[in-house]
Amino acid sequence: MLRKSLIIVSLVLLGKAAPIYGTQIAYVHMERILNEYMDLRDAKRELQRALQQWEQTRDSLRAILDSVKAEYERERVMMTDEQKILKEREIQEYEQQYQSYWKSIWGKGGKLDQKTKELIDPLIRKVHETIYKIAEEMGYDLVLDISQDVILYASGENDITQDVLEELNKGYAAAGTQLGIKPKLAIFPLRELNQEASVRDLGNKIANYLQFGFQNSPKFDVLPTGQARSLVERRGLNLQTLTPDQCYPLAQDMQAELFVYGTVEVTGEQARIKVQLYSLLDRKMLVEQETTAPADRETELSVAVQNLALQISQQYQPQ
Repeated sequence: MLRKSLIIVSLVLLGKAAPIYGTQIAYVHMERILNEYMDLRDAKRELQRALQQWEQTRDSLRAILDSVKAEYERERVMMTDEQKILKEREIQEYEQQYQSYWKSIWGKGGKLDQKTKELIDPLIRKVHETIYKIAEEMGYDLVLDISQDVILYASGENDITQDVLEELNKGYAAAGTQLGIKPKLAIFPLRELNQEASVRDLGNKIANYLQFGFQNSPKFDVLPTGQARSLVERRGLNLQTLTPDQCYPLAQDMQAELFVYGTVEVTGEQARIKVQLYSLLDRKMLVEQETTAPADRETELSVAVQNLALQISQQYQPQ
C-alpha cells in the first residue's frame, strides 16, 4: 500500500498537466462533487424523507412492544398461568412484527437498499461517466481523486472538478424553474466593518430586513436568518471576519442553493450597505447592490434594505 501511495504522489508531484511517460494527469475533488451535484442533493433529500417515515413507524412499533412488555412485568404476579401464556404470545407477536418490519427496511435487499439503488446509484454512475467524458474531451489519461489522503500536492491547473460539476448541473436551475421549484436562499448576518455598526447590531438587523424583502419575491424559498446565525456560532466563526468562502460550506449544510452575504459600516449618521448574492452551483457572485440609509431610523433603514432585496431579486436570473 505504501509503495502504491508513493507512486501516486510522485505522479501528482511531477504532473502539472505535462505528460509523464506519455500520460496526462488531472484530478477531481470527489467529495465536493458529491456534495454540490444538485440532482444528487435532491435525491439524498428524498431518501432522507423516506428514511424518516420508516424510522417513525419503527419507533412506534418499538414503543408498543415496550409498553406491552412493561405491562406484563407489572401484572404478571397477579396473572394466572393461562393469562401469562396468552400475554407472552402477544409479546412474541409484537416482537415478530417489529423484527419483520426492521428487516423489510434495513435488511439486505430491503426498502432502504431498493430506494438507494433507485435514487442514488444512477446519479453516482452519471458522476463517473461525466468524469470520463470531461477527461476524454480535455485529453487526460488519468484522473485522481484529491479527496483521498494520499495526495500531498496538486496544481490547480489540473483540477477539473468545476468542469465536471458544470456538466452535471447543466440545466438544473432552469428545470427547477419550469417545475415551480424555487431555490433555497440563506441569508447571513452582514459583516460589520466598524465599531459604530457593531454597537447598533446592524449586521443582524439588516439580515432580518433582507429576509422580509426576499420573502416578497416569488423567486426564492427564503430560509430563516436565525438558522444561518446559529450555524455560524456553532462553527465558532467570527461574524466580524466572516468571508464568502466561509459561507459556502455553511450554506451547503443548510441545503441552500444561494446565499446572501454583505457588509455594513456607519459614517456619521449614515449606514453604507453592500449586499451580494452568491450561487453554490458554480461558486460565484451573481448580483451585487449597495445603498445608504439612516443608521438610527429603523423604519427608513428597513424600507431601504427591503428595496435592496427587491432590486437583487429583479436582477437574479436562474442559470
